[in-house]
Amino acid sequence: MKQNICSLLLLTMFACQGRQTVEQSDFTVTGEAQQTVFQSLMSLTLNNIPDSTRKDSLVFLILPVQKICPGCRMKTIDSLDKHKKHFPNNHYMIISAQGGFKTISTFFWERKTEIPNNLSGRLFLDSTDQANQFDLYDKKPTIYYSYQGKVYRKVSAIPQTVKQDLQEYFSGYRTINEGALTKK
Repeated sequence: MKQNICSLLLLTMFACQGRQTVEQSDFTVTGEAQQTVFQSLMSLTLNNIPDSTRKDSLVFLILPVQKICPGCRMKTIDSLDKHKKHFPNNHYMIISAQGGFKTISTFFWERKTEIPNNLSGRLFLDSTDQANQFDLYDKKPTIYYSYQGKVYRKVSAIPQTVKQDLQEYFSGYRTINEGALTKK
């Protein structure tokens, strides 16, 4: 009897530990926010994206280098370094910080790399952290998907999903179920 109770307690204890609550990281953007968020993104890109391109499917990654966890920052910088020669079309990146080029560069130097210089018109430095003022991120790398000048999806990369979120941003697919691929 004592052995059965101990077994039951151990089973219950391990079963509860196995369940981890993962906070939601993928959101649908609706209503007026669709255009408001898109206009904020255009402001951060200094309106350098042509009107004809704005109507296409666009993806924006905001990297708040000073305000995110070191693990997410390292994975994002490493992914950018890995994909800088084959940066996807219609993808844009905004690196946000309160400080200039030197402040932002420090985070890249820590990863033994540099801010890519071959992404003119697709990589933007937000040295006054306007992305925070526009409330475009919450201490996480944040990805926005837009079409026809409206944002329809927001992904806040959390530690549990950052690898898959970045994979989807840089390559267009997400790995699920032990290696199966899904195309977005």
